[in-house]
Amino acid sequence: MGLKIAILNNSYLGMVRQWQQIFFSKNYSQTCLRADYTCPPDCNKPGKQCPPYVPDFVKLAAAYGIEGIRVKRKADVKKSIEKALKIDGPVLMEFIVEEEENVFPMVAPGAPINQMIDKDDIV
Repeated sequence: MGLKIAILNNSYLGMVRQWQQIFFSKNYSQTCLRADYTCPPDCNKPGKQCPPYVPDFVKLAAAYGIEGIRVKRKADVKKSIEKALKIDGPVLMEFIVEEEENVFPMVAPGAPINQMIDKDDIV
């Protein structure tokens, strides 16, 4: 099957981090995927001491026999997608994005899907 999987990886539980940023005054809690027992209690952002990729989606794909491609630079996006489309079989593409990158439209915590919020709605 020629399934292509795209992951936008900002090293966080992205939507939850976005909710905490927008609706809870950046009171981040338990959303950093790179956090471990060595992190100081007041840590709320990945640093150089953190592991680079948690989970390592490319290695996880390989464990299932799936081709994995990690894209770190915006300039490499098109080339990586073209490469993935040439592969006959499943491919996981992991796109590393900025940690504070937000996704819109979004749904506020507890709100119904018909009340989506766009970037312009954020005050």
